[in-house]
Amino acid sequence: MTKVQDALTKLQNVISAEVSLPDVATIKVRKDSISVDELTKVIKTAGFTATKK
Repeated sequence: MTKVQDALTKLQNVISAEVSLPDVATIKVRKDSISVDELTKVIKTAGFTATKK
């Protein structure tokens, strides 16, 4: 498990996170439970950059 994946899966409303470094993360969350901004903050805190596609 990557550092980013570990950080994302610790979030309460994240159902799953698949990270394929260096450039892709697929994150499943409960509907309307967490914002893209919150997810981006967690990824940046883990030391990586993030953009929404």
